[in-house]
Amino acid sequence: KAPDDEEGIFVTSMDIFIQNKSPTRGMWFEIREVDLGGGITPRTIPGSSVFYPNDQLVVSANASLSLPMKVTFPRPVFLFNKTSYAFIVHSESPNPLDVDPDTSIWVSRLGETDKNTNNKVTDRQATGSFYQTLNNRTWDLIDGLDLTCNIYRAVFPKDTTANFIIGSEPIEKFLLANVSSSF
Repeated sequence: KAPDDEEGIFVTSMDIFIQNKSPTRGMWFEIREVDLGGGITPRTIPGSSVFYPNDQLVVSANASLSLPMKVTFPRPVFLFNKTSYAFIVHSESPNPLDVDPDTSIWVSRLGETDKNTNNKVTDRQATGSFYQTLNNRTWDLIDGLDLTCNIYRAVFPKDTTANFIIGSEPIEKFLLANVSSSF
């Protein structure tokens, strides 16, 4: 979360913790906008979509926080302050409408024992919500569950020179000319 006096933050990467992975399939990650009603939209934040093939996925089988899967974005991703976003974790399922039975990630569940501390989870450390989907369109809230993750914010050194590109991803458009119709 950015301090209230900042417009937002640039996120460079996130750590998640993969419990199991497919023997052959990869995973991809993205950050999406969340609408005012709390629904996850199909709008991906530019620069936040990244794919990792199977051989680059790090598994933390015993829930060790020392073995994260670092999801590094191709460039820093700007996220506005006081705006909600969803970090989406996709597995390369054999059927896009099925859950991949070979892939699971570490989560924190209220009332259960934390695998790292052996303490009972009695509160939620962040203000996020955990959603699950079977079709990438309709999302179901899973109460009392949080993704185990770390978010890394970009640090820009002062008094240095840098090059950057201002812009967004291309937007499709078309032009109609000399069109006529009758009704």
